[in-house]
Amino acid sequence: MSRRLTTVLRVAGLQQTVARGAVGAAQAAVRAAEREHTDARVRLEATALTGGSVADLLASGTVVAARAASVLATERAVTDAETARDEALARWTELRRRQRLLEELHARQRAEDDAARERAAQRLADDLSAGRRP
Repeated sequence: MSRRLTTVLRVAGLQQTVARGAVGAAQAAVRAAEREHTDARVRLEATALTGGSVADLLASGTVVAARAASVLATERAVTDAETARDEALARWTELRRRQRLLEELHARQRAEDDAARERAAQRLADDLSAGRRP
């Protein structure tokens, strides 16, 4: 069995493990961004225009505008986090597929090595039984 193939298989396993962790971290980032977005929406919806004077109305309008901008920013953050999560998931999926293929190759190589050893042992047994020297 090839030591190189064994090493490649080990590296692929490590890469797949790291990618799986990245998916978990990306999902946590999505949840955090969604919480921030929800909180920003709640703050915006709780804001009312107040005041009896023009200055009071302008001040409360500024607060509403700032909170609306916060909602938009957190919405973009959710979208960005979801995109990062989807990319991490695609990478993990590809690495899992690659690792499975390498494991299949490794198993085939191991089976071929076992068959070659068995053939050599059988030849030796045949030679010994026929009285030939190996």
